Amino acid sequence: MRIGKAVETDAGPVPVTLSIGLVAGHPTAPFFPEGEDLLRAADTALYRAKSNGRNRVERAPEMRAGSRPRAAAP
Repeated sequence: MRIGKAVETDAGPVPVTLSIGLVAGHPTAPFFPEGEDLLRAADTALYRAKSNGRNRVERAPEMRAGSRPRAAAP
């Protein structure tokens, strides 16, 4: 089942999906990802949202000091 509506264009309707990878936390916590680690964590969550059916939001797991998110599969 497709959620939402297609976007109407001159060439006809175009189906649209929205998948989001989210990193949540508080910047004053003992460890909060920054820079490349932040992007990598969000990217990993994004690929998980796509692989779990699209049209969804997936949150990156909480990161602890010394932990790094695994690279997402293309």
